Amino acid sequence: MNVVRAFAVLVFGAVLSNGLVNAQDFSRYRFFQLGRSVSSVAQAANMGSSDARVIHQRPALIQELDWRPQYQSPSTRIAMDPVLEVALTFYNDQLFRITITYDQSRTDGMTNADVIEAVSTAYGLAAVPTTPHATPRSFQSSRNEAITIARWANGDRTLTLSRSVFPVVFQLVMMSTTVNDLAEAAVAEAVISSDDADEALLREADRRKKELADAIVDQDRARLRNKAAFHP
Repeated sequence: MNVVRAFAVLVFGAVLSNGLVNAQDFSRYRFFQLGRSVSSVAQAANMGSSDARVIHQRPALIQELDWRPQYQSPSTRIAMDPVLEVALTFYNDQLFRITITYDQSRTDGMTNADVIEAVSTAYGLAAVPTTPHATPRSFQSSRNEAITIARWANGDRTLTLSRSVFPVVFQLVMMSTTVNDLAEAAVAEAVISSDDADEALLREADRRKKELADAIVDQDRARLRNKAAFHP
């Protein structure tokens, strides 16, 4: 266990002390800062704005940009970087959520307490739930259910640490709760609008089917009438 904890301090401590610029700064992770635009974040990540994919266009523009440590130049790359990928999510061209997923091979054997301790070196004392609870939308649907194991908060900014059940994959989410609420409301409205559009398409399809059935009946009646009266 001591070896594991030492590994946590060496690996996570080095990454956090270099990557998280200011102690207890809940708006910045490495060179990503909440509130920045797609173009400025993409430039900082050595990527292009066109790399951001559109999740929803209406009623608000929701975009996401995926970044991996290998996008850094060799001179700035952090050795033994435990980060697998970072998902950067934007609401109307404003970065409001940073989702950091750690490489399972870099955290293998580490306990919840190990990772909480490492993150706490940068963000202070964590609020640890007595009973870990499910964390919705923290992981892609292909992963098992995620559970929240620790949380930090500073005003509108929050930091949530969660992990999947099996395989064990740790994830850290930094976000603006205010903008996140706006984004979730926009996504919900977009889903409802999509459902309404689907219902409209179904109603139109039913109407066309009825029209076709009525036309077939009228045609059969006309055939019988005309056949009886037809003389070449």
